[in-house]
Amino acid sequence: GLPYYNQEIINFKAGMYSPLKEDILSFLPEGEFETLKEYSHLPMTFLRIKSLLALERLLEQARVLAVYEDGRYKHFLSQSLPLINQPAVAASGKIGTGTAVAVLNTGVDYTRAAFGTCTSPAPGNCSDTNPPPAPPGCKVACVRDFTPTNDNSLDNHGHGTNVSGIVLGVAPDTRIVGLDVFRPDGLAYDSDLIDAVNWTIANRTAYNITAINMSLSGGSTALCTGGLATPIANARSAGILSAIASGNDAYTNRISYPACLPGAVSVGAVYDSNIGSRSWSSCTDSTTFADKVTCFSNSASFLTMLAPGSIITAAGISMSGTSQAAPHIACSIAVLKGTGAFPSDSPDTTVSRMTVTGMPVTEPKNGITKPRIDLLAATGTGGGALSASAAG
Repeated sequence: GLPYYNQEIINFKAGMYSPLKEDILSFLPEGEFETLKEYSHLPMTFLRIKSLLALERLLEQARVLAVYEDGRYKHFLSQSLPLINQPAVAASGKIGTGTAVAVLNTGVDYTRAAFGTCTSPAPGNCSDTNPPPAPPGCKVACVRDFTPTNDNSLDNHGHGTNVSGIVLGVAPDTRIVGLDVFRPDGLAYDSDLIDAVNWTIANRTAYNITAINMSLSGGSTALCTGGLATPIANARSAGILSAIASGNDAYTNRISYPACLPGAVSVGAVYDSNIGSRSWSSCTDSTTFADKVTCFSNSASFLTMLAPGSIITAAGISMSGTSQAAPHIACSIAVLKGTGAFPSDSPDTTVSRMTVTGMPVTEPKNGITKPRIDLLAATGTGGGALSASAAG
Protein backbone atom coordinates (compact mmCIF):
# COMPACT_ATOMS: atom_id res chain seq x y z
CA GLY A 1 0.00 0.00 0.00
CA LEU A 2 3.00 2.34 0.00
CA PRO A 3 3.42 4.83 -2.90
CA TYR A 4 7.04 3.64 -3.18
CA TYR A 5 9.46 1.43 -1.25
CA ASN A 6 10.43 2.76 2.18
CA GLN A 7 13.94 2.39 3.61
CA GLU A 8 13.07 -0.85 5.41
CA ILE A 9 12.05 -2.50 2.15
CA ILE A 10 15.06 -1.07 0.31
CA ASN A 11 17.41 -2.47 2.96
CA PHE A 12 15.62 -5.84 2.98
CA LYS A 13 16.06 -6.17 -0.78
CA ALA A 14 19.74 -5.20 -0.49
CA GLY A 15 20.22 -7.94 2.09
CA MET A 16 18.83 -10.50 -0.35
CA TYR A 17 20.98 -9.41 -3.29
CA SER A 18 24.35 -10.23 -1.74
CA PRO A 19 23.93 -13.99 -1.12
CA LEU A 20 22.16 -14.38 -4.48
CA LYS A 21 25.08 -12.82 -6.35
CA GLU A 22 27.63 -14.81 -4.34
CA ASP A 23 25.83 -18.04 -5.22
CA ILE A 24 25.72 -17.16 -8.93
CA LEU A 25 29.43 -16.35 -9.01
CA SER A 26 30.27 -19.63 -7.28
CA PHE A 27 29.42 -21.44 -10.54
CA LEU A 28 32.11 -19.57 -12.48
CA PRO A 29 35.59 -21.07 -12.97
CA GLU A 30 38.00 -19.86 -10.32
CA GLY A 31 40.41 -17.24 -11.63
CA GLU A 32 38.38 -16.66 -14.79
CA PHE A 33 36.55 -13.57 -13.56
CA GLU A 34 37.17 -10.52 -11.41
CA THR A 35 34.64 -8.46 -9.43
CA LEU A 36 35.36 -4.81 -10.20
CA LYS A 37 32.43 -3.17 -8.38
CA GLU A 38 29.68 -4.42 -6.13
CA TYR A 39 26.34 -2.57 -6.16
CA SER A 40 24.81 -3.21 -2.75
CA HIS A 41 21.30 -1.95 -3.49
CA LEU A 42 20.94 -3.30 -7.03
CA PRO A 43 20.71 -6.85 -8.43
CA MET A 44 23.84 -6.14 -10.48
CA THR A 45 27.61 -6.70 -10.30
CA PHE A 46 30.39 -5.23 -12.45
CA LEU A 47 32.65 -8.07 -13.58
CA ARG A 48 35.66 -8.58 -15.81
CA ILE A 49 35.10 -11.90 -17.58
CA LYS A 50 38.44 -13.42 -18.58
CA SER A 51 37.36 -16.41 -20.68
CA LEU A 52 34.62 -17.57 -23.00
CA LEU A 53 33.95 -20.46 -20.64
CA ALA A 54 33.25 -18.10 -17.75
CA LEU A 55 30.88 -16.05 -19.92
CA GLU A 56 29.05 -19.19 -21.04
CA ARG A 57 28.71 -20.40 -17.44
CA LEU A 58 27.28 -17.01 -16.49
CA LEU A 59 24.76 -16.96 -19.33
CA GLU A 60 23.66 -20.54 -18.66
CA GLN A 61 22.22 -19.61 -15.27
CA ALA A 62 18.48 -18.90 -15.30
CA ARG A 63 18.89 -16.33 -12.52
CA VAL A 64 21.07 -14.15 -14.78
CA LEU A 65 18.63 -12.05 -16.77
CA ALA A 66 21.12 -10.14 -18.92
CA VAL A 67 24.78 -9.25 -19.39
CA TYR A 68 25.79 -5.79 -20.67
CA GLU A 69 29.09 -4.26 -21.67
CA ASP A 70 30.31 -1.14 -19.86
CA GLY A 71 28.66 1.53 -22.05
CA ARG A 72 30.05 5.06 -22.52
CA TYR A 73 28.25 8.44 -22.53
CA LYS A 74 29.03 12.05 -23.37
CA HIS A 75 27.57 15.21 -21.86
CA PHE A 76 25.63 17.67 -24.04
CA LEU A 77 26.66 20.97 -24.67
CA SER A 78 17.13 33.48 -15.95
CA GLN A 79 14.75 33.72 -18.77
CA SER A 80 13.33 30.23 -18.37
CA LEU A 81 11.74 30.80 -14.97
CA PRO A 82 8.84 33.06 -16.05
CA LEU A 83 8.05 30.71 -18.95
CA ILE A 84 7.31 27.84 -16.58
CA ASN A 85 5.61 30.15 -14.02
CA GLN A 86 8.22 29.44 -11.35
CA PRO A 87 8.16 32.91 -9.69
CA ALA A 88 4.50 32.53 -8.69
CA VAL A 89 5.16 29.06 -7.36
CA ALA A 90 8.14 30.27 -5.32
CA ALA A 91 6.06 33.12 -3.94
CA SER A 92 3.61 30.55 -2.59
CA GLY A 93 6.43 28.88 -0.64
CA LYS A 94 6.83 25.80 -2.83
CA ILE A 95 10.61 25.81 -3.39
CA GLY A 96 11.67 22.20 -2.83
CA THR A 97 12.11 22.48 0.93
CA GLY A 98 13.25 19.25 2.54
CA THR A 99 14.34 17.57 -0.71
CA ALA A 100 17.55 16.86 -2.60
CA VAL A 101 18.42 16.26 -6.26
CA ALA A 102 21.29 13.95 -7.24
CA VAL A 103 23.11 15.49 -10.23
CA LEU A 104 25.16 12.86 -12.08
CA ASN A 105 27.48 14.98 -14.19
CA THR A 106 30.97 16.52 -14.26
CA GLY A 107 30.85 17.64 -10.63
CA VAL A 108 29.83 20.99 -9.15
CA ASP A 109 31.94 24.06 -8.42
CA TYR A 110 30.29 24.88 -5.12
CA THR A 111 32.55 27.91 -4.58
CA ARG A 112 30.29 29.94 -6.90
CA ALA A 113 27.79 32.30 -5.28
CA ALA A 114 24.79 30.40 -6.67
CA PHE A 115 25.45 27.60 -4.18
CA GLY A 116 25.57 29.71 -1.02
CA THR A 117 28.44 29.69 1.44
CA CYS A 118 30.09 26.35 0.79
CA THR A 119 33.78 26.98 1.31
CA SER A 120 34.13 26.80 5.08
CA PRO A 121 33.14 24.17 5.90
CA ALA A 122 33.10 22.61 2.44
CA PRO A 123 30.55 19.93 1.55
CA GLY A 124 31.71 16.54 2.76
CA ASN A 125 32.21 13.37 0.74
CA CYS A 126 29.01 11.45 -0.08
CA SER A 127 30.32 8.39 1.73
CA ASP A 128 28.80 4.91 1.72
CA THR A 129 28.09 5.13 5.45
CA ASN A 130 27.14 8.07 7.65
CA PRO A 131 26.80 10.72 4.89
CA PRO A 132 27.71 14.17 6.25
CA PRO A 133 25.11 16.85 6.97
CA ALA A 134 24.93 19.81 4.58
CA PRO A 135 27.18 22.68 5.73
CA PRO A 136 25.17 25.65 7.13
CA GLY A 137 24.37 28.16 4.41
CA CYS A 138 25.47 25.80 1.63
CA LYS A 139 23.03 24.41 -0.94
CA VAL A 140 25.28 21.46 -1.79
CA ALA A 141 24.69 18.59 0.61
CA CYS A 142 27.73 16.54 -0.37
CA VAL A 143 29.92 15.70 -3.36
CA ARG A 144 31.66 12.57 -4.57
CA ASP A 145 33.71 11.38 -7.54
CA PHE A 146 32.52 7.92 -8.62
CA THR A 147 35.21 7.46 -11.28
CA PRO A 148 38.34 5.36 -10.71
CA THR A 149 40.49 8.32 -11.82
CA ASN A 150 39.52 10.96 -9.26
CA ASP A 151 41.27 14.19 -10.27
CA ASN A 152 40.16 16.05 -7.11
CA SER A 153 38.68 18.90 -9.17
CA LEU A 154 35.29 20.37 -8.32
CA ASP A 155 34.26 20.63 -11.97
CA ASN A 156 36.85 21.06 -14.70
CA HIS A 157 34.21 21.41 -17.41
CA GLY A 158 31.40 23.57 -16.02
CA HIS A 159 28.58 21.42 -17.38
CA GLY A 160 27.63 19.92 -14.00
CA THR A 161 27.88 23.33 -12.34
CA ASN A 162 25.46 24.86 -14.87
CA VAL A 163 23.01 21.96 -14.52
CA SER A 164 23.15 22.17 -10.71
CA GLY A 165 22.60 25.93 -10.89
CA ILE A 166 19.46 25.38 -12.99
CA VAL A 167 18.12 23.00 -10.33
CA LEU A 168 18.55 25.65 -7.64
CA GLY A 169 17.08 28.35 -9.85
CA VAL A 170 13.74 26.56 -9.95
CA ALA A 171 13.87 24.89 -6.51
CA PRO A 172 16.01 27.27 -4.41
CA ASP A 173 15.47 25.37 -1.15
CA THR A 174 16.40 21.92 -2.41
CA ARG A 175 19.92 20.54 -1.92
CA ILE A 176 22.37 19.39 -4.58
CA VAL A 177 24.06 16.02 -4.24
CA GLY A 178 26.93 16.44 -6.71
CA LEU A 179 28.05 13.08 -8.10
CA ASP A 180 30.92 13.24 -10.59
CA VAL A 181 30.64 10.40 -13.13
CA PHE A 182 32.82 11.75 -15.98
CA ARG A 183 36.39 10.55 -16.41
CA PRO A 184 39.32 12.59 -17.82
CA ASP A 185 38.57 11.17 -21.30
CA GLY A 186 35.35 13.20 -21.24
CA LEU A 187 33.09 10.14 -21.01
CA ALA A 188 30.88 8.58 -18.35
CA TYR A 189 30.73 4.79 -18.10
CA ASP A 190 27.88 2.49 -17.11
CA SER A 191 29.86 1.05 -14.21
CA ASP A 192 30.29 4.48 -12.61
CA LEU A 193 26.74 5.63 -13.35
CA ILE A 194 25.31 2.47 -11.81
CA ASP A 195 27.54 3.00 -8.77
CA ALA A 196 26.17 6.54 -8.36
CA VAL A 197 22.54 5.43 -8.75
CA ASN A 198 23.17 2.60 -6.27
CA TRP A 199 24.50 5.12 -3.72
CA THR A 200 21.50 7.37 -4.35
CA ILE A 201 19.05 4.55 -3.60
CA ALA A 202 20.96 3.51 -0.48
CA ASN A 203 20.98 7.10 0.84
CA ARG A 204 17.60 8.30 -0.35
CA THR A 205 16.26 8.68 3.19
CA ALA A 206 19.36 10.46 4.56
CA TYR A 207 18.78 13.43 2.21
CA ASN A 208 15.23 12.79 0.96
CA ILE A 209 16.54 12.47 -2.59
CA THR A 210 13.52 12.82 -4.86
CA ALA A 211 15.14 13.08 -8.30
CA ILE A 212 18.20 12.15 -10.32
CA ASN A 213 19.38 14.35 -13.18
CA MET A 214 21.26 12.77 -16.08
CA SER A 215 22.24 15.24 -18.78
CA LEU A 216 24.20 12.75 -20.88
CA SER A 217 23.85 10.49 -23.91
CA GLY A 218 25.10 7.16 -25.18
CA GLY A 219 23.61 7.34 -28.69
CA SER A 220 20.06 7.66 -30.00
CA THR A 221 17.52 4.89 -30.42
CA ALA A 222 13.87 3.92 -30.05
CA LEU A 223 12.38 2.54 -26.83
CA CYS A 224 15.21 0.52 -25.40
CA THR A 225 16.77 -1.54 -22.68
CA GLY A 226 20.34 -1.70 -21.39
CA GLY A 227 22.59 -1.75 -18.35
CA LEU A 228 20.96 1.33 -16.81
CA ALA A 229 17.40 -0.01 -17.10
CA THR A 230 17.45 -1.85 -13.77
CA PRO A 231 19.08 0.98 -11.74
CA ILE A 232 16.63 3.58 -13.09
CA ALA A 233 13.66 1.26 -12.50
CA ASN A 234 14.84 0.43 -8.95
CA ALA A 235 15.36 4.11 -8.19
CA ARG A 236 11.81 4.83 -9.37
CA SER A 237 10.39 2.05 -7.21
CA ALA A 238 12.26 3.66 -4.29
CA GLY A 239 10.56 7.00 -4.99
CA ILE A 240 13.37 8.62 -7.04
CA LEU A 241 12.54 9.79 -10.56
CA SER A 242 15.28 10.15 -13.20
CA ALA A 243 15.02 13.21 -15.46
CA ILE A 244 17.18 12.48 -18.53
CA ALA A 245 18.01 14.62 -21.56
CA SER A 246 16.53 13.43 -24.86
CA GLY A 247 19.64 14.36 -26.84
CA ASN A 248 20.76 17.00 -29.33
CA ASP A 249 20.90 15.14 -32.65
CA ALA A 250 17.75 16.67 -34.27
CA TYR A 251 16.11 13.25 -34.62
CA THR A 252 12.34 13.17 -35.04
CA ASN A 253 11.66 9.49 -34.28
CA ARG A 254 14.13 8.51 -31.56
CA ILE A 255 15.77 9.87 -28.44
CA SER A 256 19.04 9.23 -26.68
CA TYR A 257 19.96 6.38 -24.38
CA PRO A 258 19.33 6.28 -21.43
CA ALA A 259 16.38 8.70 -21.87
CA CYS A 260 14.72 6.03 -24.03
CA LEU A 261 14.43 3.62 -21.08
CA PRO A 262 10.84 3.02 -19.93
CA GLY A 263 11.56 4.13 -16.35
CA ALA A 264 13.09 7.47 -17.38
CA VAL A 265 11.42 10.87 -17.51
CA SER A 266 12.78 11.96 -20.90
CA VAL A 267 13.05 15.70 -21.57
CA GLY A 268 13.27 17.66 -24.82
CA ALA A 269 14.08 21.37 -25.18
CA VAL A 270 12.21 24.54 -26.17
CA TYR A 271 13.45 28.11 -26.45
CA ASP A 272 12.53 30.35 -23.53
CA SER A 273 12.32 33.54 -25.65
CA ASN A 274 13.17 35.12 -29.00
CA ILE A 275 16.95 35.00 -29.21
CA GLY A 276 17.22 35.49 -32.97
CA SER A 277 18.53 33.07 -35.56
CA ARG A 278 20.63 30.25 -34.10
CA SER A 279 22.88 27.73 -35.80
CA TRP A 280 23.76 24.51 -33.98
CA SER A 281 26.04 21.63 -34.92
CA SER A 282 23.11 19.56 -36.22
CA CYS A 283 20.70 22.19 -37.57
CA THR A 284 19.69 25.87 -37.78
CA ASP A 285 16.66 27.74 -36.42
CA SER A 286 16.13 30.81 -38.60
CA THR A 287 13.63 32.18 -36.07
CA THR A 288 13.22 31.57 -32.36
CA PHE A 289 10.47 32.33 -29.84
CA ALA A 290 9.23 31.10 -26.48
CA ASP A 291 7.95 27.51 -26.64
CA LYS A 292 9.41 26.78 -30.06
CA VAL A 293 10.99 23.32 -29.96
CA THR A 294 14.71 23.73 -30.61
CA CYS A 295 15.74 22.14 -33.91
CA PHE A 296 18.43 20.06 -32.17
CA SER A 297 16.07 18.47 -29.62
CA ASN A 298 15.49 14.75 -30.23
CA SER A 299 11.81 13.89 -30.40
CA ALA A 300 9.67 10.74 -30.54
CA SER A 301 6.18 9.61 -29.66
CA PHE A 302 7.44 8.21 -26.34
CA LEU A 303 9.20 11.42 -25.20
CA THR A 304 7.80 12.37 -21.78
CA MET A 305 7.85 16.17 -21.89
CA LEU A 306 9.55 19.46 -22.76
CA ALA A 307 11.29 22.21 -20.78
CA PRO A 308 13.36 25.36 -21.49
CA GLY A 309 16.79 24.49 -22.88
CA SER A 310 18.14 27.56 -24.69
CA ILE A 311 19.85 29.76 -23.71
CA ILE A 312 20.03 28.99 -19.98
CA THR A 313 22.34 30.93 -17.68
CA ALA A 314 22.92 29.46 -14.23
CA ALA A 315 25.78 29.65 -11.73
CA GLY A 316 27.40 32.23 -14.01
CA ILE A 317 27.55 29.84 -17.00
CA SER A 318 25.41 30.00 -20.17
CA MET A 319 24.65 26.80 -22.09
CA SER A 320 22.04 25.37 -24.44
CA GLY A 321 20.77 21.85 -24.99
CA THR A 322 18.45 19.18 -23.72
CA SER A 323 21.05 18.97 -20.93
CA GLN A 324 19.67 22.28 -19.72
CA ALA A 325 16.04 21.17 -20.16
CA ALA A 326 16.38 18.03 -18.04
CA PRO A 327 17.29 19.82 -14.75
CA HIS A 328 14.15 21.97 -15.13
CA ILE A 329 12.22 18.74 -14.69
CA ALA A 330 14.45 17.30 -11.95
CA CYS A 331 13.94 20.41 -9.83
CA SER A 332 10.21 20.55 -10.67
CA ILE A 333 10.02 17.07 -9.15
CA ALA A 334 11.75 18.45 -6.04
CA VAL A 335 9.21 21.29 -5.84
CA LEU A 336 6.29 18.88 -6.18
CA LYS A 337 7.73 16.55 -3.54
CA GLY A 338 8.77 19.35 -1.19
CA THR A 339 7.11 20.93 1.82
CA GLY A 340 3.77 22.52 1.01
CA ALA A 341 3.21 20.51 -2.16
CA PHE A 342 2.67 16.77 -2.58
CA PRO A 343 5.41 14.88 -0.69
CA SER A 344 3.32 11.70 -0.39
CA ASP A 345 2.68 11.31 -4.12
CA SER A 346 3.88 8.19 -5.91
CA PRO A 347 6.41 8.66 -8.73
CA ASP A 348 3.71 7.99 -11.33
CA THR A 349 1.44 10.62 -9.82
CA THR A 350 4.28 13.17 -9.73
CA VAL A 351 4.94 12.63 -13.43
CA SER A 352 1.22 12.92 -14.15
CA ARG A 353 1.03 16.25 -12.34
CA MET A 354 3.69 17.58 -14.70
CA THR A 355 2.43 16.07 -17.94
CA VAL A 356 -1.34 16.44 -17.52
CA THR A 357 -1.02 20.12 -16.57
CA GLY A 358 1.77 21.03 -19.01
CA MET A 359 1.44 23.48 -21.89
CA PRO A 360 0.90 21.50 -25.15
CA VAL A 361 3.67 22.22 -27.66
CA THR A 362 3.80 20.67 -31.13
CA GLU A 363 7.04 19.76 -32.88
CA PRO A 364 6.40 20.89 -36.49
CA LYS A 365 8.90 18.42 -37.95
CA ASN A 366 6.88 15.36 -36.89
CA GLY A 367 3.55 16.74 -35.65
CA ILE A 368 4.07 15.27 -32.17
CA THR A 369 2.58 17.29 -29.31
CA LYS A 370 4.16 17.05 -25.86
CA PRO A 371 3.58 19.00 -22.61
CA ARG A 372 6.00 21.74 -21.63
CA ILE A 373 6.30 21.96 -17.85
CA ASP A 374 4.05 24.60 -16.23
CA LEU A 375 5.04 24.54 -12.59
CA LEU A 376 2.18 26.76 -11.45
CA ALA A 377 -0.41 24.47 -13.01
CA ALA A 378 1.37 21.37 -11.70
CA THR A 379 1.41 22.65 -8.12
CA GLY A 380 -2.11 24.10 -8.28
CA THR A 381 -4.02 20.98 -9.21
CA GLY A 382 -5.08 20.23 -5.63
CA GLY A 383 -4.33 17.27 -3.45
CA GLY A 384 -6.63 14.73 -5.06
CA ALA A 385 -5.34 11.63 -6.79
CA LEU A 386 -4.41 12.02 -10.45
CA SER A 387 -4.44 9.47 -13.22
CA ALA A 388 -0.98 8.04 -13.87
CA SER A 389 -1.77 7.23 -17.50
CA ALA A 390 0.59 9.92 -18.78
CA ALA A 391 3.55 8.79 -16.66
CA GLY A 392 6.81 7.67 -18.18
